[in-house]
Amino acid sequence: MSSTEEAYDRQLGTTPARADEYDRRMVELGMAESDQHRPGLDRFYGYGARHVYTENAVRYLGEMPDGSFETPHVAHEAWAVDEARKDLRIATGELEQEQAAEADGSLVRHNPDDDWSKERAAIDAAREALAAAEQRLAAAERGELTPATPDLAEPDWTTKVHPASLAAYHAAVGHLEYERDGGAPQLYEELVEDWEAQLNREIAEHDGIELEEEPGLEP
Repeated sequence: MSSTEEAYDRQLGTTPARADEYDRRMVELGMAESDQHRPGLDRFYGYGARHVYTENAVRYLGEMPDGSFETPHVAHEAWAVDEARKDLRIATGELEQEQAAEADGSLVRHNPDDDWSKERAAIDAAREALAAAEQRLAAAERGELTPATPDLAEPDWTTKVHPASLAAYHAAVGHLEYERDGGAPQLYEELVEDWEAQLNREIAEHDGIELEEEPGLEP
């Protein structure tokens, strides 16, 4: 067993060292206090689905594909490049695999005159998508590509709540949606409701009103 596997903590869903990095990033961004114990638990790491926590870490902490941190906007574009590269590898690999199978006789094509045009077109499309994603990332890193400015005429309730509460809410919603695909959504339904109630309390406190009827929130 490697040292990485030995350090893996099932309850954290990652290594303690990586959890420490998430926690330090939260402190750096003002999402947590330095004396808080595991503020990122159930927000950016935990026992739930790994991809939900990763999406949350990209959105709030700016986690990059290599594990470093940037602004969330740059991180979003970096992950788009990462996905585009995977798509290109898949498209290229499929063509190479089929050509190798034909060469060794394990694949008999119904149309011998087929010049693999469909597969080559898929590779070309993947290359174009990657080039576009890389251009967007470069623009984001230069500060030329910025997030859309919210409509100031429309009040944004997310600015009225603590970012750590919002991150916990989105993690709960992400797990709920994941579990709805053949899992156990009931495990997260109550948690989502609890965080909705917490966000509503924070909104009410921000607005200086007594909470009588909870406004609906959208993930």
